[in-house]
Amino acid sequence: AQRAGEGSPDEQVVKGLIVPRSGQYVFKDIVAHYLKQIRFGDDKFAEMIRLPQYGAADVVLDPYRGYGQPVFDRSGAKVADALGPLRAGETFEAVAEDYGVTEAELRDALDAIAA
Repeated sequence: AQRAGEGSPDEQVVKGLIVPRSGQYVFKDIVAHYLKQIRFGDDKFAEMIRLPQYGAADVVLDPYRGYGQPVFDRSGAKVADALGPLRAGETFEAVAEDYGVTEAELRDALDAIAA
């Protein structure tokens, strides 16, 4: 995805979401909020997307880390890799230390996966 600032294609798409029958705008706020989760590089192309469903865990999709799978932004650990030991019975404390995340981040990630 490419962004060009004011008047960019993403802004025009958000402004143009209407219900044909009633002419009412739909999902405008939701779509606008989601588009704000995308970080663009100097070349104006998307370089990372924050995944809000992970709550405070600050999980992102970054093509340069995790091979496109969700990763914890701060540590770079893949979410699936960190949750595996939890499923195997490791404690939140031990996994958090091993993967460079907080216990709260692990809990939010686990909640997002379970939803």
